[in-house]
Amino acid sequence: FGSSSVQILCIEACAPSVCKSSVAMVCECQWGLTTMILGAIIVVAAGAFSFFPVVLQLFKYDWYIMLCWAWFILGASLLSFGCIYECLGCQPQGRWAKSREEASETGDVASAPTPYVMIS
Repeated sequence: FGSSSVQILCIEACAPSVCKSSVAMVCECQWGLTTMILGAIIVVAAGAFSFFPVVLQLFKYDWYIMLCWAWFILGASLLSFGCIYECLGCQPQGRWAKSREEASETGDVASAPTPYVMIS
């Protein structure tokens, strides 16, 4: 791979620890929030598919029930990982949070932008 293809792969994979180049895009992926939402969706889907063997007495195959449990465990682990990730503050700050903190540390007072006036 050339250096440009590695940079593109890093941007697509959103791995800032791999991309140290200043050319690479800033990674602002929300891993905690994304895994929480994905985990919740998987848990709800596993519950919906578990409805058939539990309530309707359909699909009472052992492999089907084990798949429902496997999907539920996957979703629950993603959901718990996302909650822990967000609660412990593992998410690195993006460029907008850093710029807000730098402005507040210097004592600058933030002001609203000047409104645009159309000249007719």
